[in-house]
Amino acid sequence: MAPKKNDESSSVLRELKDTIQSQAAEINKLKKALGSTAKVKKAAPSGGHAVSVGSEDILDYKIKPFYTIAYERVWWLAVFLASLSFTALIMNGFEHT
Repeated sequence: MAPKKNDESSSVLRELKDTIQSQAAEINKLKKALGSTAKVKKAAPSGGHAVSVGSEDILDYKIKPFYTIAYERVWWLAVFLASLSFTALIMNGFEHT
């Protein structure tokens, strides 16, 4: 019985090693794909700002003063507040139903 148990454990280990190798290859492939797309910049739909994937954007937020970031976002927040108020008015009109 001991040799049979050894054969089973060695086949399980072999299968596990194969799985680890295939996953490592997949991870490396994904890292390469991510590295090549991280440098690509896409145009934003409004404002003409470029959206990039990477640490440059994070550094921009650390460097920019608070009031600059707030000024860039205040317009979207105003649109959100107006649409939220309009939604509340509509829901209040249909409260009885």
